[in-house]
Amino acid sequence: MRSISGALAAAQKAAGRRPYLLVSVSDRHAGIRRLRWAQWYAGSEADGGHAAVVAADGSLTRARFDGTNLSRSRVTTPGVGSSYGSWDVWSAPITPKANLIAFAKAGSTLWAFIINNTTTSQVYASTSTDNGATWSAFALAYTLSVGISALAAAGKSDGNVVVVTIDPTNKLVATRWNGATWTAYLGPSTPAFNGVAVHHSGDWNVLTTDEDTAAIVPVRELRQYLFGDGSSQAPNTWSAGIVIQSAVTSSGIDMARPYLGKPDVMRATFRQQFTGTVAYDRSHHTYQPATAAFVDALWREPVPLNIAATYGVAISYDAAQVFLTTARYVYQAAIADGATDISDHVVSADLHETGGSPALSEIVLDNADGAYTTPGSGAAAALTKGAWVTTAPGYVTTAGNEASSGPAYYIEGFRHVYEGGRALLRVSLGSPWTHLNRHRFPRAVEFIAAAKNIFGQLQHLLARVGYEISASGSSSASANLYPPLALPPGTSALTAIRRVLDRVPDNLRPRTATFTLNEPLAADAADATYGRPLTTEDIPIAAAEYADTLKDANHIQAFADIDASIVAEDIDYAETALLYSAPRQRADPYLTTGAGATARAAAEQRRQTIETTRGDIMTAPVHCGLEVNDVIAVTDSRHGLSAAKRRVLAIRTLYRRGPGGKARYDHVLTLGAP
Repeated sequence: MRSISGALAAAQKAAGRRPYLLVSVSDRHAGIRRLRWAQWYAGSEADGGHAAVVAADGSLTRARFDGTNLSRSRVTTPGVGSSYGSWDVWSAPITPKANLIAFAKAGSTLWAFIINNTTTSQVYASTSTDNGATWSAFALAYTLSVGISALAAAGKSDGNVVVVTIDPTNKLVATRWNGATWTAYLGPSTPAFNGVAVHHSGDWNVLTTDEDTAAIVPVRELRQYLFGDGSSQAPNTWSAGIVIQSAVTSSGIDMARPYLGKPDVMRATFRQQFTGTVAYDRSHHTYQPATAAFVDALWREPVPLNIAATYGVAISYDAAQVFLTTARYVYQAAIADGATDISDHVVSADLHETGGSPALSEIVLDNADGAYTTPGSGAAAALTKGAWVTTAPGYVTTAGNEASSGPAYYIEGFRHVYEGGRALLRVSLGSPWTHLNRHRFPRAVEFIAAAKNIFGQLQHLLARVGYEISASGSSSASANLYPPLALPPGTSALTAIRRVLDRVPDNLRPRTATFTLNEPLAADAADATYGRPLTTEDIPIAAAEYADTLKDANHIQAFADIDASIVAEDIDYAETALLYSAPRQRADPYLTTGAGATARAAAEQRRQTIETTRGDIMTAPVHCGLEVNDVIAVTDSRHGLSAAKRRVLAIRTLYRRGPGGKARYDHVLTLGAP
């Protein structure tokens, strides 16, 4: 149950309760800012190697290599129409190697790195201590034993800098500046690396592109590594690589030119090229959920950007904005999400919270003042398809309006209507379940046995759609069961989630952008009390109907182990006495113990018990903390119920504002056995 304040708890029990529904819309999805890219510059420069950095004063410095010269551009206050096309030749004592340039920001110092084209094992550096206005002459920083074919750099607030390079033998090398000396730390030598990016956040987070030629079938890959700084990886050591995305080399898909940064969450871009029939060459963008650590390797399904860039798209940013840049393009997006409170315009709401059903919800806005005539512009700038809508049920208290943190949705679409003499905007809302049902995995998802436990599989699947997961009272099976998973391309995320959950007794419930994994137990205590007639209970029952039906299955058999040699049963003898046996078999070769098989059978029987009383429906005033999967105690003397426990399977919140501030404000609850 969501926590609510004491004042709100008192207000929702008061006889003269006054409804309040807080509704806010923001340019986010699943809690993550949707970056709206605006093209601020499109020049005629030749595409080539490039880098970009935003200094502490907000100035944007870019560097590019045009095949002959290394050039630098600095815009002090970036904006639409700024002089992004003004370049100065950046002189160096050596001829730089073509297309290799990297920036790093370390404390108050900016660093730039190039490679000597004559001796490609030499790394030259230049620094600026005035936000890129002036730079020192390039000087030899360090020399490796072999040449360099790719490089990236990053800094941290204490002045430390790491340059990550790839040499001709495809080895990753991290060379670290500690304020006095450069020290090289050799990394993995396979697979065949071709691109690299690095960003410091806890550790030195490294993103690479490569080709794994040692695989049975060679594949192109996007991988991540950690070069340790003591957070998730020991200092100055390399982690093993984790594949984020891959494509069989023979498919004609190649990945290259990665860039990495963390303006709000960890974000990455890379080039994806297809050389087959109907070829394409475009940049892709992906990001991690808000609370994910880089080491978790949780990334949203990469999406294409309408930017063609042979040398990739660099990420640079400050606290207010993010830039995507190439040698010839500058794109900008604000980090502010334009969150807007639209509560005063809400005429009615029909909000659904379910335990896995992709039901649509709706809010209706009063458009008498024309504020929502053109969603996505003006005062309604944040009100666009796909935008994030948060709702918070509450009541008016003596101290003002009080609300809880309610469910969140995204906007599916709009309908402008004129009825009853009023201009209205009907806003269709999809829940996280709706989004999971909409998403189709574009490529196969596969985990071999022992690769990820049930929680890890759910974590990966949800992250690909942009959501997070936490465990609260989850089953031991969700942590200890490591089955394989194979999903063909085109599988919906909702189908995938259901398939994984089918192995364990747990269920999921969304809390804004985070799903919670929990095992419902018959012994769970009641979170709230409901009564008719109301005596000492929390909430009065306005209307109710109660059901009691036969189970679809009352004799559960679980066949475990690879040869089904372990068999466990769970029989509801009271049910079999009514209409004899209704068996159901479950087979799982990755359950290898009698205890595991017994638990699986019991979990299936619990599901059947919960579903048996699913017909219970209750209408009551809104309880602002109630969530799906909560347990309530029902007292209804006319039906012989005294503190009878029921589990909340679905919540429908109905709100309709009437004249004089009066409003209908009800919960319609679908209940099951506890």
